Order: sequence, then structure tokens, then C-alpha cells
Amino acid sequence: MKRVAVLGWMLMPGPAIAQGADGQPMTGGYAGPEFSVQEHGFGLDIEDGFGSRNSSFSRVGVAGGGFAGFDFAVADRIRVGAEAGATIGGGGGGRADLPGGNRFELRPRWGYRTMARLGYVASGRTMIYGQVGYGAQRYRLRTSIFVDGVRDWNRGLAYGLGVEHRVGRAVSLRLDARRIAGTSNQLSIGLPIRF
Repeated sequence: MKRVAVLGWMLMPGPAIAQGADGQPMTGGYAGPEFSVQEHGFGLDIEDGFGSRNSSFSRVGVAGGGFAGFDFAVADRIRVGAEAGATIGGGGGGRADLPGGNRFELRPRWGYRTMARLGYVASGRTMIYGQVGYGAQRYRLRTSIFVDGVRDWNRGLAYGLGVEHRVGRAVSLRLDARRIAGTSNQLSIGLPIRF
């Protein structure tokens, strides 16, 4: 019964929604779950009897995860903050069927990111933000041949754009598009809970 009452309070609309102790909207700490569609891929230089060619392989899958962060008000409508997040899964990764019956596959296992954020509060309920930082992805490598330069960890610059819209007293819904250079493209839906 208490759980139902708490959830009802979090979703209840009101003037003091998703704001920090300073009374500013879209400030303070937050955390929540996210679900994403991810594209993972790689490029290979393939040598055969006709020479060398570069081919790209990719596959789209789904992943789950979570995030936590903190936003500060530096002006009436400007927010700066930091966020860390992690994902598990991501689908089948990319697979290449190579000459001679050989194959090469990178299957995503889990990843993480740390991002700095800059946001603009377009209204009391909506914030548009950009983010940049560092991201990494762990893969399971499956191959029947040696491939030079392949690692089961990929790391690189992470960046993206997003929009957050509050739907309750402490709960928002957000759409977030991110890229981790050389690793993946991600489109996620998250549920930030501010506290």
C-alpha cells in the first residue's frame, strides 16, 4: 500500500516538479533506468585472390541499463552537469562470413560512459541538452581466424543530444541519441527520477 502511495506522489503533477533544493526546475541529483536500440559494427580489410578490399559490417539490437547524474543551474535557463551510465546487451553485434568458410563476429556484452552535460530549459517541463565525454564497450570476440588489431574492448569519444520532459512530481521521460566513436550508435528512452 505504501508503494502505491509513493508512486502516486511521484507521478502527481504540481508546480514543484523535478526541481532541486534551490527551487530551480531540472536541477539536483537524478537516476533511472533506460532502454536503447544500438547499432554495433566494424570494418575489415579482407584479402583474397583478387586483392584487398574494405568491408563494413553492422547489426542492430536492444540493450538495457541505467544512469545517474547531477545538474546545476548556472543561469535562469542554463544547466550544466555530469552523468555516468552503463548498458548491458546490445544484440548480436556485427558478423562477417569470410572466404574459405571462416567467420568473424563481435557481440556486445556491456558498456559504460561518463558525460558532461549542457542543457537549456525551454519551459518549466522541458530541457534540451547536449553531452560529451568518454565511452567504452566490451565485446565477446568470436572468430575462426586471426585478425590483426582486433580488441574485445573499444573506447572512444562519446557525444550526443537529448530532450527531457517531466511527466510527474519527480519523474521525467527522456529521449537520448548518442554515439561512441568507432563503437556504436545508440537511441535510448530513459526515466530520470530527480531527488
